[in-house]
Amino acid sequence: MEADQRSTTVPEPTGRWKIGDLQGPKLLALQVAGVLLFVVSLVLGLMLRGLYQGTAEGSVTITGVSDLLFLFVGIVAVLVLHEAVHGILFRVFGGKVRFGAKLVGRAMPALYATSDVRMPRNQYIVVSLAPFVIISLGLLVVGIVADGDGTAVLALLLMAGNSGGSVGDIMMAHMLRKHDPGTLFQDKEDGFLWWSVDANE
Repeated sequence: MEADQRSTTVPEPTGRWKIGDLQGPKLLALQVAGVLLFVVSLVLGLMLRGLYQGTAEGSVTITGVSDLLFLFVGIVAVLVLHEAVHGILFRVFGGKVRFGAKLVGRAMPALYATSDVRMPRNQYIVVSLAPFVIISLGLLVVGIVADGDGTAVLALLLMAGNSGGSVGDIMMAHMLRKHDPGTLFQDKEDGFLWWSVDANE
């Protein structure tokens, strides 16, 4: 009897999407898109830095091991910040946040933030895209206006890395846009669930 009451109060989700569903050509296309977004972001950043400096081109140099060390520390910091932005927005929209780490494709380590909150489509799109927009834009500005080349290259590489690494979030936001705005979504560490207002969705 209690189980029946629970099933009436919390309806079964209309559907589920898992990142593991990306196989073969789709997974390859996503990886290629990530690399392209990295390259385009870096080139754009260099061009904008060059324009800001009043030259025809932007250039930066890596002077030694210390720059590589800063880059490594910066990558870790950006990964943590990226998931923190997801987590902050989950909290803003009323959810409890859980952070974790996992292996993607049994090989590549990845951090994640997830929440039990069910939210409308547009809120979930904001949660998905916010780290890409906020972090990449902030690092781009630093990379353009920085006085020293070391700071500039660090900021621009981190910006490009965050942009390329956000390709999964961008793809997910694109998928979410196909659903009705009233559709409710719940994030899962390996994808998302949805509850549709439209029986045909």
